[in-house]
Amino acid sequence: MEALASHPLVLTKRRAIFSILCGVFWLSNLSQAQSSPRPAPGSAYLFNNTYMCINNWEISGTNMATYSGIGFDESVCRFLCSGLPACTTYVWFVYGQCVIRRDAFRDADGVTGASTTALRSCIKKDLAVLPPPPPPPPPPFKVMENNNQQPGEDVYLIRALGPMSAECPTANYLTPSQDCDMYGAWTLAEFAGSHQAWIVRKSPLADGTYIITNYYRSLVADPPCDRTIWSYRSDCQSTYVDMWYSFDGPQQEVYFEPVAGRQGALRIRAAGRPGCKERYLAAVLACPDFGSVYWAPLNLLDPAFIFELVPMSSAYPVADMPTHPNYPDAPSSPPPS
Repeated sequence: MEALASHPLVLTKRRAIFSILCGVFWLSNLSQAQSSPRPAPGSAYLFNNTYMCINNWEISGTNMATYSGIGFDESVCRFLCSGLPACTTYVWFVYGQCVIRRDAFRDADGVTGASTTALRSCIKKDLAVLPPPPPPPPPPFKVMENNNQQPGEDVYLIRALGPMSAECPTANYLTPSQDCDMYGAWTLAEFAGSHQAWIVRKSPLADGTYIITNYYRSLVADPPCDRTIWSYRSDCQSTYVDMWYSFDGPQQEVYFEPVAGRQGALRIRAAGRPGCKERYLAAVLACPDFGSVYWAPLNLLDPAFIFELVPMSSAYPVADMPTHPNYPDAPSSPPPS
């Protein structure tokens, strides 16, 4: 029994349960703080009508960056998180270190709960307060039609619709490497050519699901690249999207879920990760860098989960693609479990 209690899987499950319970405690405090003008000492409080904070408490998440140094204080830490929409929380430690994180309460880095080293943790009160910039016009580019297209196929760019940094407001097209030897090194970038185009096909396995293949890698590169199709882990151990050789299962299928009230906007859900919290595609809304998309727990207020399919081939519109909520022929995807 002692060996079982110390088994890594048992310990990991215990940590996950503890993190969930701490998250429930935090959200309870947050609700009380918003309804009470003078929260009790040690509970969550509203700062500058933007952040909910609590002293001597750490909020777990996925580390995006760590900062420290002479002249670096909490106001700078807060400023950095505020300017990066993917940042959902920051932790200011007693030794003057700032950690900014995405995926608040996800048990990846840190442990949610009381802390002697964390001076304060703050989480964004409302991730929808930053209005998205006006979308740029479709780029002046047209891919050739694939002569082997089947009904329901078409070619698109995939664009992140969340607010981008002022330094790169239109660098929001999902962009893989043109190098066939590189697979998961995806970024968000300015429009640059056919390597950013994606063929969307109805999946042969299930109603309402799709598979996504890179246009350049499969039809333009000479010789064609070996890995062309979206693929991901189904065992929850990795949150990254990669490319694979061929279609061989549900870990390459996605759902497109229309976003109510935003014409053309959608969320992308991994069909092959039903047991994972991290099953919605999110974008790091920052200037170009690798690792710009990943699977994360859905936050309905976070614009990092909102994308758009920009049509590139003349067969558009495709009647079975749910490109916006009011499309009459849009199939109904199963609701998130």
